[in-house]
Amino acid sequence: MKYKAIIFERLSKGKFINSNLKSDRPLFDFVEEHFESLFQDFEELNFVLQRGDGFYYFSRTESKATLERKLKTAFKWIDYMDFFKTYNSSFSAGIRFSITGISGEMKVNTALKEKLRALHKGSKLESELEMLTKMVDALEAEGFIVLEDAYESTYRVLSSWSYLEELILKIDITEDLHTS
Repeated sequence: MKYKAIIFERLSKGKFINSNLKSDRPLFDFVEEHFESLFQDFEELNFVLQRGDGFYYFSRTESKATLERKLKTAFKWIDYMDFFKTYNSSFSAGIRFSITGISGEMKVNTALKEKLRALHKGSKLESELEMLTKMVDALEAEGFIVLEDAYESTYRVLSSWSYLEELILKIDITEDLHTS
């Protein structure tokens, strides 16, 4: 199990292992093949190996303070997803995009521009390009996208984006139909 330490190091840092990222593919295939034994090994260390659609990640039982921090982060990711779905309603794993393409779309799509401004309200960032770059950098750092072509500044959305989509689908808000 030559990959076990690498897998643990990556996942324990909150990263993903994606099926559609060439450098992750050997790790992904290894987890696919040895899922049950890895699940048991990591469970002994209080990490739960989770399987998504084309990606793997760890989850853990968390304290209330940690849960609150995670919820705040989840709200940020939901807002980011809303922004990118406004840019392209089919924005999901496999899609390629560029910052300049989004920037150009904001010139004709005021809703997109307003969402970007709302996401960065109160920040010291002044230009829309800075705001957009900060969002893309955050998504890349968390393993949801990867820079595919540095010269063209094009990015590809990874399978782990499905994690955000699944998160949103799991939110069930029931409305109280009875008014007092």
